[in-house]
Amino acid sequence: MVVPIVALTMSISSIESRAKDWRNGAVIYQVFVDRFVPPANFASKAKYFGSPRTYKQWDELPKGGKFDPKVGVWTHELDFWGGDLPGVESKLSYIKDLGADDWRTREQAGRDLAAKGEKALPYMRRVLQSTDNPEVQRRLA
Repeated sequence: MVVPIVALTMSISSIESRAKDWRNGAVIYQVFVDRFVPPANFASKAKYFGSPRTYKQWDELPKGGKFDPKVGVWTHELDFWGGDLPGVESKLSYIKDLGADDWRTREQAGRDLAAKGEKALPYMRRVLQSTDNPEVQRRLA
């Protein structure tokens, strides 16, 4: 039998206590709200997506865009499908059935990363600098 070294330095009660902690091994499902579930009233959302944004039909597939210097973003960043939180709430049993213990929106995940602050920045810069995407390079400058 192989016993991890860390187990040799921990008491049985501390191992059991750690195993009960939900953060160890929890499965978090990240939801991109805009594209997860169609909105209940698709037409009512159109008023929120005026130019330069584009409101897509639910069955349209996302496509890459071009950098638009007038607005300073890639054109596909302005494409929206109208998904909303009530739609996500209607599918919570689906997320649970996937084996997820909890779920987060993309925005929550971004705030969590921002809360880590300066400690996360060097790592993120190294990862992002390895791309030749001009938009990423512009934002890093």
